[in-house]
Amino acid sequence: LVNVTGIKSTTVISMFDVSGQLISVKQENVNGVTSISVKGLADGIYFLRISEGEKIITKKIQVQH
Repeated sequence: LVNVTGIKSTTVISMFDVSGQLISVKQENVNGVTSISVKGLADGIYFLRISEGEKIITKKIQVQH
């Protein structure tokens, strides 16, 4: 699981693989923390794009089972 903290309003979290292919999208409407499952993903590098209003943050994560 990947935990995303600091969610303050409607937030869209998109996960992409290194080739830029969209793996999943999750929309949250709660304050606090959300979790994203990486179960079933191959080991490797992925990118999370966290969009909150006009603010967009991209984070690199490494999945290793």
